[in-house]
Amino acid sequence: RYGTVTGAQTCALPISLLFSTAALTSSGAGAASLYGDSRRGVKFEYGSVGCKAIGNHIADVGFYGVYVSDSRECVVANNTLIRTGADTGQHAIVIGGQTATLSVNNVVEGNVISGCAGYGVCVNPNGGEASKLGIVIANNVINGTNNGIYLGSSQIVVNGNDVSSYGAGNNGIYALDRK
Repeated sequence: RYGTVTGAQTCALPISLLFSTAALTSSGAGAASLYGDSRRGVKFEYGSVGCKAIGNHIADVGFYGVYVSDSRECVVANNTLIRTGADTGQHAIVIGGQTATLSVNNVVEGNVISGCAGYGVCVNPNGGEASKLGIVIANNVINGTNNGIYLGSSQIVVNGNDVSSYGAGNNGIYALDRK
């Protein structure tokens, strides 16, 4: 159930890297670089457990950079995300999905995000409150995005992030507890 993908070079595909149920570890010297007109960067979905996207460079993707959808215990760390979401106003890193209780215990840490059309990091409230527990967003540098960090759920740890130069009238960190 756990696998490793390293050294992927993907350009101009409808979807760059999509991982479902099997875990991805992409880190170190052979980490993926994703450039071009790809629709998505990296997506962990439908019950994936323990996926890791570490040390990657994701630039100029039309949709989101990294999407953790209905997956748990995933780590998105030390990545560089530049100009993501231009086609749809989407976010650099999204934790979300549609099913309650699945997107839990995920970590977003040490990423550098710039030029994103939407939020730098978005915890999407879809699927209900219980679906987004135990999330840590820490030590990210977010600059030049439309919004910084959106928390659509409670019980999320946000610590040590550097958020600057977000859109006029928008938010550096926006928390909305939908209870």
